[in-house]
Amino acid sequence: MKRGWVLGLLALLVLPCSAQQIMYSNLKELVEGRGDTVTILKVEKRSKNQIYLMGGADYRIEAKDNSGLCRYLKSRCYAVRMDTSLYVNCKKMRYKRYRFGGWYAPAMWVKDRIYFCAQPVGQAAASTATPPDATKLGGEVGDAINASGLVFARVYYELNPETGRSEFVGREKMLELLADYPELKEAFEKETSESAEVIGKYLRQLKSEPTCSIESAQALIELTKKARNGHLPSQQEWEILFATDGYKQFFDRPVGKSLKKTFKAAYEIVFDRNLKAVKDSILSVPLQTMKNNEDIVRYFCIQNLSRFGDDLDRLDDYLAGSALSGAFVRGNKQALKYLPDSFAMRHPDHSKFYILLFTPEAWSLSGNVFMDLNCVYSQDEESLVNLIGHELHHSYRWGYLREKYKDSGSPVAVALSMMQSEGCADILNKFEGPYSMKDAGLFGEDVLKQMNENYYNTPKLLQKIDSLTVGYSKGTVDADVYGQVAKLPVNGGHPNGFYMATLIKHQLGLQAIADNSVEPVMFVETYNKAARKAGDEYVFTDEFVAYVKQQYKLMEK
Repeated sequence: MKRGWVLGLLALLVLPCSAQQIMYSNLKELVEGRGDTVTILKVEKRSKNQIYLMGGADYRIEAKDNSGLCRYLKSRCYAVRMDTSLYVNCKKMRYKRYRFGGWYAPAMWVKDRIYFCAQPVGQAAASTATPPDATKLGGEVGDAINASGLVFARVYYELNPETGRSEFVGREKMLELLADYPELKEAFEKETSESAEVIGKYLRQLKSEPTCSIESAQALIELTKKARNGHLPSQQEWEILFATDGYKQFFDRPVGKSLKKTFKAAYEIVFDRNLKAVKDSILSVPLQTMKNNEDIVRYFCIQNLSRFGDDLDRLDDYLAGSALSGAFVRGNKQALKYLPDSFAMRHPDHSKFYILLFTPEAWSLSGNVFMDLNCVYSQDEESLVNLIGHELHHSYRWGYLREKYKDSGSPVAVALSMMQSEGCADILNKFEGPYSMKDAGLFGEDVLKQMNENYYNTPKLLQKIDSLTVGYSKGTVDADVYGQVAKLPVNGGHPNGFYMATLIKHQLGLQAIADNSVEPVMFVETYNKAARKAGDEYVFTDEFVAYVKQQYKLMEK
């Protein structure tokens, strides 16, 4: 197979990152997003018997083979973030005279407050333990405790990030939070319970209200206005730019240091007038000849930054006058159209969007969505909504898979998930294959040609994935060779998944894609059904399908 020269770029920027694990030692660190990054934490949901017999919160967080860190997590750590999930240490939480025991409770940021779900323990809580149908107690906290079923069921508390104090989230508090959301408020007024299930449902809807940060893009625009006048950024100015929330989050991953270095070098090549010959030389090199990932990323950064410099004033005006939040709300609705009906009550992991500049595309990474300013500016309104829907589709899907499956590192699971994720999402904003010039966007004709070559090569690639996987299951292919299956889908899985999704759409309809866009086994079986109906497409073998089913069964939590 011809080597895909864009693969390096997409492998760096598109593939899902491993889960981020960040420990916060106190409330201030949590609020500022300044914690210690680790890689050895494990989250375990405690059983009902454990909670009943020993008290405490729902989740145990421990460090593998590190007793010292385990002790720190149990008694001193304030909160832990695992990718998009936040947990607070109940030993640090208080509500009036109530304590919550040990271990960790699930939490979420909503607007500028933290909400956690927990149940008090100890003598103070026991003193309020009355049957659910008993007469309600009065007093300072009695009404809230009894109305919510505080002792018998978990409820939500609001943690003030300035004071560290917790307040019970009951009906009055929830109505206050929903004041600016008439539809949600009307629905909540019909509720008859203040349980965690009910309150959590509305908090998650508030959490999923999209917010958009243009801070990083604006900071780069101001920096570039100076660069146009001959003042290139100083080291201090670079540090200030990369400390803006968007760039800080974007580069906060294993390849971040390398990407930051490449971006900075590309910027200086574009805006240093003495380096014009260097810029022209780099852009004159045929992309097909590039073998080094860093060279490929640098090429697209230089190309994109050059465009950025040419359109600087228009982009500045665009950011000042655009109302992007409405597009995010509509994009969320589009994403839900291409997901199973059961997702109507779920919420995406990502509700924070960052506009910045890097290469002309969008990324779902580590709990956030990042969109390149040139890419956003080049879209018409409908295309932008569909692009946002594409990224949110990833968010819904990955959130579900993280809840249901463990990350086993199974090569075939990695390959299938990449193709399913990108293929089904591509249907949302590219509609059907092969790719068009509009789909290639600012990457241009060379990228379009390469993507479509990989698109049409999909049947051969699927056959190879099938053969290596079945061979490994029978012991005729060794582990190292089988491990390459995870790397076979090219361009981050886009063209191969798009081929499969387009076939499903043509043979079985759009609803078949929506219904089977999340579960990998269902996607494989639906693809096979479409391939058999088409009559001249590659069909996965029965042995392959059986092995995939076995793998996902083993991966279930």
